[in-house]
Amino acid sequence: MTLRSLARFYDCRADCRKGHGVNHLAEHGPTGSIPVASYARTSEDVRRRDGHGVRNQLRINERTAHEHGCTVVAVYSDNGRSASKAGEMRPGFDRLVADLARGHAADGQPIKGVVCTADDRLYRRAEDLARFFAALTAWPECLYLDPQGVRDPYSQEGLLEAVRALDAATTETRVRSRRLSDWHWARAVDGVCAAQRAATLRLAGGQDHPACR
Repeated sequence: MTLRSLARFYDCRADCRKGHGVNHLAEHGPTGSIPVASYARTSEDVRRRDGHGVRNQLRINERTAHEHGCTVVAVYSDNGRSASKAGEMRPGFDRLVADLARGHAADGQPIKGVVCTADDRLYRRAEDLARFFAALTAWPECLYLDPQGVRDPYSQEGLLEAVRALDAATTETRVRSRRLSDWHWARAVDGVCAAQRAATLRLAGGQDHPACR
């Protein structure tokens, strides 16, 4: 999916615009009456393998929701799941999108928004951004929250912020991929040099020739 297709997506959503999430928040005030879904994701959990990363994000989400007059009514998470790899399964994200599209969680509790620590926890691919925004704006007066504040997902600026976050995440993914490739190349070169040095030592009768040091 390209930025042009995302622009067409926004035009479609704007034609069918159903509400203003920020206005909805202002009407309710800091009463904790707006039900939102909380989402957390980590790419890796290889050291402790205890899900501490997603737990920390969910705690931050609770605080963010409270600060903006919302209440977390449903929790979704994907521990040790990449959002940048095509074909990577993220069951938590899939459930979130499905519940947003139907307007309520599995227990029937209405959902009027999503809180997350950052956009790149939700999506790092244009396809996932489009899926998320289509589901989030399928019903009127929904909103998106993060520690930076409240975003109106129905507005052009709201979508542009999401696209900018996607662009930053894509750039970061490319940089990390290049660094990883360089690291593997350096490891391979080190291995070849070590093998050549060992072979030279064997030919020299086990003595370390100055040229091999």
